[in-house]
Amino acid sequence: MKAFDIALKDMTRSFRSAFAVVFMFGVPLLVTGMFYFMFSNIAGGDFDLPKTKVIIANLDAGGPRFQISAKNTPDGKKVRTMGELVVNVLQSKEMADLLQVSFASNAAAARVAVDGQVAQVAVIISPDFSRNFADTDRQAAIEFYQDPTLTIGPEIIRAILNRFMDGLGGVKIAVNVFFDEAAPGDEVLTGQVVQHYMDISLVETKDLAEALLDIRAPAATPKRDENMLLGIIGPIMGGMMIFYAFYTGASTAQSILREEEERTLPRLFTTPTPQATILTGKLLSVFLTVCVQVVVLLIAAR
Repeated sequence: MKAFDIALKDMTRSFRSAFAVVFMFGVPLLVTGMFYFMFSNIAGGDFDLPKTKVIIANLDAGGPRFQISAKNTPDGKKVRTMGELVVNVLQSKEMADLLQVSFASNAAAARVAVDGQVAQVAVIISPDFSRNFADTDRQAAIEFYQDPTLTIGPEIIRAILNRFMDGLGGVKIAVNVFFDEAAPGDEVLTGQVVQHYMDISLVETKDLAEALLDIRAPAATPKRDENMLLGIIGPIMGGMMIFYAFYTGASTAQSILREEEERTLPRLFTTPTPQATILTGKLLSVFLTVCVQVVVLLIAAR
């Protein structure tokens, strides 16, 4: 019982030190709280991809018409040129959550809008885009002009356009193969070949924009956000608790050596209390101080 009284007295002295209290409780909770605020938004799924501002300069003057069924174009809109088809893809409802589309009258205005940060990406469709697409010996190209400081938004648009242009490239390859293999009198069927290829490739799904977006459902139901956050913060809190518990134990045990240096402990040994009881009380205070710290941190971590 005397040892417990000595331990309680030493514990009281330890908790009167503001420095010791800060290192026992304040620092572990502060570090863990910092990580909590760092990861809480990620675990909570609060991240929203901002819309990319796209300005389009559709200068396509048109060319030989290839009939594309309205039911296979975005939102069922009719198109007269390949440039209009590109515009309709970027303006479709499926892209509304990703893109904010505006228009420019010419290529220079579109580039100026990007340089002035009014828009983030400029899509410039050349005047001969449809004609080049219809000519098997020419290459149809779309100019892509972006803010060099951005990555995610422009890459999304670039991926959509690349997939679209790959489909157009497939049309020209199909036509070239048809010319090489067809009989001399079958060239009049070229339009049907193009139409058939576009129906089964570019618009093989109900909606062209849907075909250009790779939408995947999660393979399994994700765990609750609270469990995810707990999985991040739990090990951090445990590590902080163990580290600072060792620090508290070492610091409290060091106080015994300090009493020895200050000749306080030898004076205690001159009292009627046995030396073994005094040392037991001192060591018991170290153990109880660490236990109090661990219990408080565990309660705070719940």
